[in-house]
Amino acid sequence: MPPVTGIVARGVLFDMDGVLISTDGAIRALWTEIGRPLGIRISDRDFYQHILGCAPERTVSTLFGELSESVRADVMATVRTREPQLGYEQIPGAVELVMALSAAGAAIALVTGASAVRAGAVLDAMGIRDAFDALVTWGDVRVGKPAPDCYLLAARRLGLAPERCVAVEDATIGVRSAVNAGMPCIGVGADKGLFDAGAEFVVDTLSAVRCQRRPSGVELVAR
Repeated sequence: MPPVTGIVARGVLFDMDGVLISTDGAIRALWTEIGRPLGIRISDRDFYQHILGCAPERTVSTLFGELSESVRADVMATVRTREPQLGYEQIPGAVELVMALSAAGAAIALVTGASAVRAGAVLDAMGIRDAFDALVTWGDVRVGKPAPDCYLLAARRLGLAPERCVAVEDATIGVRSAVNAGMPCIGVGADKGLFDAGAEFVVDTLSAVRCQRRPSGVELVAR
């Protein structure tokens, strides 16, 4: 496939789960295990619309909303305890692209619903912590994706206007969050809804993305 038109930006804002690391199975297993004794069955639709890319508070509100306040509080407590321990695998091309962007002078941020503890541990294990100039994690904003708050905060922490940034997301809810913040977005993965949500282009993994320094920033191109 020939190269598509690239996106030029000063800042690159990465989601974590599904972009840098693969955790879909672990996340689904966690919520399935929590829901089963409460009579909550996690369907495919539930997973993609109310769990993947969502802050835990949103998941609890939408999927466990009919339960008592005390039960919902117990669910949140379980998530806070178990979330930092989720297993994962690195996604091909992630480390290479992050390091190439850093070398090219891009400002880089992580924008994730994961806890600061888990996000920091993942970046440390991948050896890319120092490449990130800013982190936005679970609890840093009042309203999570698809609201634009997390991406707007990340842009502010980088000292950049949103339109000078590009987001990298694997979930439709995350793409909508970036678009709502006024920044272009690259979709990663097989979700057919990424284009409809507003992604500029979609790749299978970050191995398919190349970057090059330009006078006005760094250009990201899919091949």
